[in-house]
Amino acid sequence: MCSYCGCQSLTVIRLLTIQHEQIINKFGGIRRACELEDASSASLQAGQLAAMIAVHNKLEEDGLFEALKPDLEFAESLSKLRAEHEEIDKLVGRIESGEVSAIGELEITLRNNISNEENGLFPASAVTLDGPIWDAIETAQGI
Repeated sequence: MCSYCGCQSLTVIRLLTIQHEQIINKFGGIRRACELEDASSASLQAGQLAAMIAVHNKLEEDGLFEALKPDLEFAESLSKLRAEHEEIDKLVGRIESGEVSAIGELEITLRNNISNEENGLFPASAVTLDGPIWDAIETAQGI
């Protein structure tokens, strides 16, 4: 994950990055369950991951993405990231329903999404948005 640009000094970005770490840690347990073909454990953990992702995506999409939406330069990136979120949700759902073979595709999609955000969107938003906008995101999201 990124630690070189200073964007994590912003509360919203720091929280989103911490959530990414938690999501990846939970993913590790799911991967281990899938490797053991323990569909029951994978399903249970995928349900927990889905809840974590829902909270995370709400902050990202309703907070950060909405703040960037007026800047048309971000339109394509935001659309791509929302599509990645939808694909991640579908893949987690497949594992939750017992399809352990979806784990490889989930890992690639999840890691690419996190990389796109931490190495692209987060640093770009740090230089694009000003203090009052960050404060408004925090207030609106209850941070």
